[in-house]
Amino acid sequence: MQAFANVATQPVQRTTQAGGRVYWEFRAAESARNEEKASATWYTVRVFQEEDPGFIKGDFVRIVGKLKLDTFMSREGKPMGVLVLMCYEVKKYDKGGASPATNSSGTGSAKGPTSSIEKPDTEASVREPIEASVDDSWLSLVA
Repeated sequence: MQAFANVATQPVQRTTQAGGRVYWEFRAAESARNEEKASATWYTVRVFQEEDPGFIKGDFVRIVGKLKLDTFMSREGKPMGVLVLMCYEVKKYDKGGASPATNSSGTGSAKGPTSSIEKPDTEASVREPIEASVDDSWLSLVA
């Protein structure tokens, strides 16, 4: 999955309970410009690397990773869910200013972030799905 979002909280360093692996976690908000009165989609982003990704609140980033739903029971006893992006790659994009952007990979490499300025493609090519590859067998389960 890929999301273009704004960093909403400062990244916080955490450690997994099972293996003691270090990762960084922050909240990000993705909103669609073309939809009126649309609310943002919120994600908890987990970047598995030891180096600080170097993001601050308000940075515009491209997040590539696996989307996961963490479910839990609220204090009122209602089931709740949080969208979590297990990050393969996070890249900071320039919003039009002259500041350099930061690349950050979730691979845990020892190199650390690198700098570049890059803007997202505005005219992304759209590929139509191949009819043979569409699996609609799950539709009978929800009908």
